[in-house]
Amino acid sequence: MPGVSSVEYHPLGQKETLKFRQDVGATSPWTFDALNMSDGTLRVLGILLAIYQPSESALIGVEEPESTIHPAAMDVLVQILKDGQHRAQILVTTHSPDVLDNKEISDDNIRVVENLRGETIVSTVGRVPRDSIVQRLYSAGELMRAGELDPDREQAEALGEQLDLFGPLTAR
Repeated sequence: MPGVSSVEYHPLGQKETLKFRQDVGATSPWTFDALNMSDGTLRVLGILLAIYQPSESALIGVEEPESTIHPAAMDVLVQILKDGQHRAQILVTTHSPDVLDNKEISDDNIRVVENLRGETIVSTVGRVPRDSIVQRLYSAGELMRAGELDPDREQAEALGEQLDLFGPLTAR
């Protein structure tokens, strides 16, 4: 959020909250409790804390980072997520073609999730859509909008067979 100069912990009875200071050009900054801040501001703060706090986390998951965040802030947030990959593995889910089209995201970063015969598969982008992306015929976002961002089903099935360690589960 433009002008936010600090965020401080603040006890509130038996609970805790945050106080935000925002420089607005007045003689002293305005202060806001967390309940008065936008959902997008709080969401970005949560993502920043997850990525930059000292931690032994091996995985940070962010679901739909584009929700509640101003579209103009998305490029900065994607850069922060990319920066976080040096601290932990970052897993981001999205339904946003705009996120997929961010210049920081390559087809190698994308995994496609699909329900195939009642099973969820996760795979890299299929050969045909990947070729379209590499040849710059279409972007990943354009393929997603058209329903053509397909997974590599052969790879997914091979990995699925590899992971089927115990065979079919049967009732005893």
